[in-house]
Amino acid sequence: NGNQWPEACEGFPEFYRELGNTDIRFGVISSGHHKFIRQCFELWGLEAPELIISDDIMRSPSASHIPREERTKPSVGPFRMAVEQDRTIKKTNSV
Repeated sequence: NGNQWPEACEGFPEFYRELGNTDIRFGVISSGHHKFIRQCFELWGLEAPELIISDDIMRSPSASHIPREERTKPSVGPFRMAVEQDRTIKKTNSV
């Protein structure tokens, strides 16, 4: 159809931009790769969120404290990593 790939879900760019006008923090939890997720946001003309929990993160040493069987959705591991990373981001941004 001539459209760019991957296409953002209908309405997502507008929704994401509107979040920038609020105190709501946005993050991505995905089985995809960090680089691809960032490239998608760039393709859509959006700044990627600081908080991205990707397969790359869940396979890295930073996730070694989470049991292997809990490192994929729908297990809680990716959500635990998101909370930990969000706390780190908040500490870094408050300095």
